[in-house]
Amino acid sequence: MKTQGKVSLVAGSMLITYFSSAAMAESVGTKDLVGKKICWVLSAASYNPPVSSSTSTYSAGGKYYDTYWGAGTFTVTAQGFHAVTGIGILDAQIEKLPDGTFKSTAVCSAQGNCEAGRGGPTFVSTGRYCK
Repeated sequence: MKTQGKVSLVAGSMLITYFSSAAMAESVGTKDLVGKKICWVLSAASYNPPVSSSTSTYSAGGKYYDTYWGAGTFTVTAQGFHAVTGIGILDAQIEKLPDGTFKSTAVCSAQGNCEAGRGGPTFVSTGRYCK
């Protein structure tokens, strides 16, 4: 009987560890982005943007290009992702999920096409490295 109790305890611990790690996401770092291309799909927005998907390319030296946002620059800091493009300033929290996909919660600052939002239209997108 003592062995059976230990097996249950071990199995319970394994389940807790599995579900805890499955739910864990981590903030992206520069190493997750530079030299990579992410294909994004919009899942929610505070207004109806003209596109529902885009592709972002992150290059060395902080160069950024997105098929919707255009060309610009980016940085990743403890506060999150920051990009300055021709149509707006984008501040986002980008998480890398355990399955290798990404979730971005972004706010566009008042500039260019974002001006109508003044306080920032928000965008939630999911993405993965493009093939």
